Amino acid sequence: MLAENLLIRTLLGFRFVDAATEQPVTSGLAVSAAPAAARQPLVQAHRTRSGHYAFHHLPGLHALAYPADTAGPPESASGTAFLVRVVDRQGRFLPAVRRVTVPVLPSPPASPPAASPLLDFYLLSAPTRPVPPGLAVIYTRVVDVATDAPVPHALLELEVDGEAVYGQADRAGDVALLFPYPAVVAPLSGSPPSGRRALFEQAWDLTLRVYARPGALTFPLDPDVPELSGVFAQAPALLHGHPRASPPEPPAATRTVTLTFGTPAVLRTAGEALLFIEPSP
Repeated sequence: MLAENLLIRTLLGFRFVDAATEQPVTSGLAVSAAPAAARQPLVQAHRTRSGHYAFHHLPGLHALAYPADTAGPPESASGTAFLVRVVDRQGRFLPAVRRVTVPVLPSPPASPPAASPLLDFYLLSAPTRPVPPGLAVIYTRVVDVATDAPVPHALLELEVDGEAVYGQADRAGDVALLFPYPAVVAPLSGSPPSGRRALFEQAWDLTLRVYARPGALTFPLDPDVPELSGVFAQAPALLHGHPRASPPEPPAATRTVTLTFGTPAVLRTAGEALLFIEPSP
């Protein structure tokens, strides 16, 4: 009796990453995908022993996942667009939808799991997330200066040590932007408790920008979750003072945020925990 070899290719897999810490997120996620054209059926991903999320039996790709010729490449390299949705059951990260082309093939083609194609998928913090030790956080609610209405899915960009870190407003306009503390700006001298006191007196002035164009966002799988590429493609918004302030403050492209070590920062405008913006039309 001859033994038969069955090659099963995993055509799509994700390595989820915490955007605030750069650490892998290996549990607590519900990950699903659907063809972008039909948007159904919705297929659930399988969590692997390594904490990655892999898809099997994607619609229309059976011949690629189960190739007849185990020695050769897949029968076709033509791509099919899929929409992938991730929801964090633990409320640490915002839900997200991302468009990908399947198959994502290794080069040269090889058999999973060792050479399964993996894509990195960065997750942004939700306002409900507990702040891990050692991270800074900035809270606010993004509001349209003309209507006083929240601006859902606005993107906040903060410059930290010459690099950009990002936070996204949820559907209520609330934001928690988590990131590692900037480099210490002055030498810390003395033994504890003086050295510890000096650390907690550290402060940084950081530059904030906001991107918001709600009308350009698309919601292909969920009416509350925009496609991620559209979130990051939003145009710059203008930052305003309080609309009822007298005299009114002129709008600006940026705002300076003062961060103090060990203290959550809350962006306020005239005493209210609100960030007034003028979204891009």
